[in-house]
Amino acid sequence: MARRQINVPLIKNAVMGALGGIFGLVAGVSGIGLQIASVPLLSYMLGLHRDRAHGTSIAATFVASIGALIVIAGSKIPFSLGALSIVTLIAGCWAGTLVTLPLSKLPALVKVRRAAPALELLIGLFILSDALHAPTAQAIPFYHLFSNTGAFAIGAIGSAATTLLGVVNSVLIIPLLIYAGGVNYRVSVTLMLLMIAVSSILPSVAHSRKGNVASGAGTTYIVGCVLGGAVGGMIIAKADWKWLAILFGFIVIILGAWRSYLVSQSSAEKN
Repeated sequence: MARRQINVPLIKNAVMGALGGIFGLVAGVSGIGLQIASVPLLSYMLGLHRDRAHGTSIAATFVASIGALIVIAGSKIPFSLGALSIVTLIAGCWAGTLVTLPLSKLPALVKVRRAAPALELLIGLFILSDALHAPTAQAIPFYHLFSNTGAFAIGAIGSAATTLLGVVNSVLIIPLLIYAGGVNYRVSVTLMLLMIAVSSILPSVAHSRKGNVASGAGTTYIVGCVLGGAVGGMIIAKADWKWLAILFGFIVIILGAWRSYLVSQSSAEKN
């Protein structure tokens, strides 16, 4: 009796599709982009060159955000913010990044940026603690302070801080939207997903033209991301607000712990 051969490509596609689904789900439910985790994953799992891993990750980030946004839009979440406020928020993010990007390369900021994962841990712990101790589902106060000027300021301050400190932008901007702008969690994540989608369009097109978006299992990963993002959008639309905030806190804590480990490993290798 002939032995059945293992279908390695099928297994690889199934694994990458499942991983894409998980990563897309996390991105869709938290508003945190995929690049920081999926670039090393794609490099390790598929042996992709860093440019191809980066291009595939950006494409995956874009489709995951779009998948989540489509589901959120279909759920008719109350969205009291005006279109101008959303545009000024995105403009503020771009302005903050452009102004501070040259400064981020200063040698004095290298040591500061090494402490970024610790700051992410603290933010995650704060969000988690606040949500856990809240007596009702409306854990964080909703002040309705999100004006056009406030939107630009939040975007600029958040992006400037993330560029200079090396903190993942969603980890700072979403809490700023909640605590400084008074925007509730669902809308804050939706805004972040929208910003990620908009900022990923041109890089995705550019990497695609250069052939930096992987085919085969890489494409399966991207498909998994869009499906996972859609499930994340469904959770955002349906789940209790308090549990969403708790989940966001947990995700940020895990992200900060993982990045702290990478920083410690890098320091150990240099020594």
